[in-house]
Amino acid sequence: MKIGVDLDEVVVDLVKPLLSFYESTTGRKFLFNEVFTYNLEEVWGCTKEEAVEAVRAFYRTKEFDSLSAIEGALSSLELLSAQHEIVFITARHNEAIEKTKLWIDRNCAFPNQVIYSGEYQHRENERVTKADICLREGAQVMIEDNSQYAVECADRGIRTYLFTKPWNITTKHPRIKRVSSWKQINESFASQNSPQLK
Repeated sequence: MKIGVDLDEVVVDLVKPLLSFYESTTGRKFLFNEVFTYNLEEVWGCTKEEAVEAVRAFYRTKEFDSLSAIEGALSSLELLSAQHEIVFITARHNEAIEKTKLWIDRNCAFPNQVIYSGEYQHRENERVTKADICLREGAQVMIEDNSQYAVECADRGIRTYLFTKPWNITTKHPRIKRVSSWKQINESFASQNSPQLK
């Protein structure tokens, strides 16, 4: 089957390096556990435009170029790719497309596809959701960390794994299975021959 996989905080360790960059440029320190939402303007106490620009500025750094993979992500995806098709679905800004491709080419030695949802290029009533992309591409499963995207996928009948993070701890849904590691995802897939999650 085809498996949709988010990048940031699912495959790539992004938030901690981003917070370090934000501290280095503003002098304001925030801990990982203080990130209660992906609407970073609410965390940082700034405007949405300022938060978006801070993320875009981070994309331009060498630190962004050399982000580390989440523990177990690459080896797990390589195992899954032997039986399933991997499609990365990310809401990263368009400015990150070239660097994202370079990171994936450098780190992912398995067949994959990358699709950008264009989250920051559309108005709310026009945006293409990750759920839309999963259905269009025939992805039966989505692996995600963002509450909104996970619920949108689950609501459309897509079985969804949600990596537990400070910004999604209250999210509940009958089609969402919480995980804290790639090992748990491997075990779930190994124990079944269908996308039905326990």
